[in-house]
Amino acid sequence: MLLSQAIYKFKEFLEGEKRASPNTILAYIRDLNDFYAYACSATNINEEKITIEDIDTGIIRGYLFSLFRIKKGSTLSRRVSAIRAFFGFLIKRNFASFNPAFAISPPRYQRGLPRYLSVDEAIFLMENSGGDGIIDKRNHALLELLYGAGLRVSEASMLNLDSLSLNERVVRVFGKGRKERIVPLGRGAVLALEKWLEVRSKLSPDSPALFINRKGGRLGVRSIQNIVKKLSLKAGAGGGISPHALRHSFATHLLDSGAGLREIQELLGHASLRTTQKYTHISISHLWNVYEKTHPLSDGSSKENVQKDENEVRSK
Repeated sequence: MLLSQAIYKFKEFLEGEKRASPNTILAYIRDLNDFYAYACSATNINEEKITIEDIDTGIIRGYLFSLFRIKKGSTLSRRVSAIRAFFGFLIKRNFASFNPAFAISPPRYQRGLPRYLSVDEAIFLMENSGGDGIIDKRNHALLELLYGAGLRVSEASMLNLDSLSLNERVVRVFGKGRKERIVPLGRGAVLALEKWLEVRSKLSPDSPALFINRKGGRLGVRSIQNIVKKLSLKAGAGGGISPHALRHSFATHLLDSGAGLREIQELLGHASLRTTQKYTHISISHLWNVYEKTHPLSDGSSKENVQKDENEVRSK
């Protein structure tokens, strides 16, 4: 089978049976097309003739080595995951008899702790992101929802009007793999959404999308990212705030206030509890920072031991 045909069949599998999100599909296929181009160059075989049988473990290792100095560890890990998933699919469907990616392991790298806001910073950002204009009300509602419900940026983009139930103060969200979850809404998010819905029809009465642009089209992921960045700069919160940072802040503040990891996992839509556990590292660091600054007997050694333990956990 031609390598190009195999990639196309894998894309159909992701869209149909796997029901992966558009962003996941885009990332996988982009990574595989990049590997496809490298494989053609490495084997000196025309892109219209190279087959899956032409790919061996050495080519995959060579591809990863070519990226080692120019890509982050997280990017390399994602590329390995895409290639392994691709060849695993081919084996299961009997399109291939050998899996050249079987012995390939993702590179080990130290994950940085997620960026997040303090409670005071989050409140300040929410209070200073409003306005009287239509777009101001939309942006404020968007910000309140991202922080108040911990949504992924792609989830916020895909919300429709019927996703909301403001009387019950919940939003219905379709996350990764089109998995549905119900997330409660805080009072601030509900009030901001009500103000936005009062004026939303002036932009477009017909669009089903909850968040729309000036022309009535659905707000995309990139637009939402730009809005959050612009609002954070305007409020004096710095330019490093992203929708993902608001999601991390949502989870961290819940944990600091006593919420359990299982409950936070459900609210975030994480498939694995291991993904949620990273917030314990953030909260422990936060507690030790407070301890070091306020306790009269603190000598700094406890914080160093905790940081060492965290690094060991992240390296496993």
